Amino acid sequence: MSFLRQIQLWIGIIFAVGCWQIFYGHQAWVNHFGVSANTFRDAEYFRLLFGPLGHDTFVHFWLNILVFHYVAVKFEENASVYSKYLFHIVFVLSMFLGATCYSLFGGEKFSVGISGGILGLVGFLLVASNEDLKNDLKNFLILTFMLGSIFPNYIDNITHVAGLVFGFGCAKVLVKFGKCS
Repeated sequence: MSFLRQIQLWIGIIFAVGCWQIFYGHQAWVNHFGVSANTFRDAEYFRLLFGPLGHDTFVHFWLNILVFHYVAVKFEENASVYSKYLFHIVFVLSMFLGATCYSLFGGEKFSVGISGGILGLVGFLLVASNEDLKNDLKNFLILTFMLGSIFPNYIDNITHVAGLVFGFGCAKVLVKFGKCS
């Protein structure tokens, strides 16, 4: 399967979860499947899988899809020969780690969205890409964290930071051992 098809598959999965949210009842879905501070206390580990695949609003959904597609294309262009595998590993583990950090350190609200995975890919590309892309990504991060500071009740900064740090660390380790350029 080509990398473009793999990206389309991810978008299809996220879209299917979005449809599920609509039919289930949006707020009911978020309450039942979104990541919360009680995820571990209540042993509701399924939230770590489903929460990141859902979205809070239509705008949140489309912004994440657009940024996801852009970052995925840039990842394939700039990472390494391992990019097809690394992409999925970094994306999924960053989403999971972001959701886990939110459940351990987050507030009372629910967290949903693929942003942790996207920021993981951005963190990876900050190490393993060309200078022009690094500058674009730095501008994206400044905008993301400015919005997170202005709207802390609507943007899950914990998940963003956890994903970013994981992706950055992953790339640093791979570069150090010569597995990625």
